[in-house]
Amino acid sequence: MGGVYFGIYNAAHDNEVPKYGDNMNLSLKTKDIDRDYKKVKSLKPKSQTDIITIKQPSLYKYFQFEDPWGNVWEMAEYNY
Repeated sequence: MGGVYFGIYNAAHDNEVPKYGDNMNLSLKTKDIDRDYKKVKSLKPKSQTDIITIKQPSLYKYFQFEDPWGNVWEMAEYNY
């Protein structure tokens, strides 16, 4: 894993109504999203999304998962 990044989530971007407490997530950068997807899945998180790929403006692959305490994390692979 490459590092930990903090991001501000803009719910309006996804046409959702913002709620208290859902405007930030922790993002972990990785060099191998497929390997880490399997690793997280084996830990049996409360929930886990599929890997999502965004191609524009540049390639960004990610998935999100929820830890036992309800925190939502994002694991992402990108080259910028």
